Amino acid sequence: FGFKIVDGTLSALSANAGTQSLVTIDGITVTDMNRYQAIMDSALSSIKYYVNGNLVATITTNIPSTNSPSLMFFYLTNSSTAARIFYMRSATFVQDL
Repeated sequence: FGFKIVDGTLSALSANAGTQSLVTIDGITVTDMNRYQAIMDSALSSIKYYVNGNLVATITTNIPSTNSPSLMFFYLTNSSTAARIFYMRSATFVQDL
C-alpha cells in the first residue's frame, strides 16, 4: 500500500495478490512539500491515508496480507518529458496498530 502519482494526479493505493484498489485524492498540490502517511489497521482490514495530517482516503479492499514483504511504497510516473523528482526528508516506520 502507499501513494501513487501519475501525471500530477495523487491516489491512494492498496494491492493484494496482484489486485489493486485505487482512490483518487483531490485538493493536494503534489509539487508542494507534503507529509504523506498511510496507516494499516489489520484488525479493521483498512488503510487510512493522510496528507498533511488530514484524512484524505480510506481503503477497505485488497488489503495486503500480514506476510506481505512490501508494506508501503510511493509510485511516480509522468508521461511527458518533464523532470521526475521525488524528495523525501524523513521516513518513520512503526508497528501495525
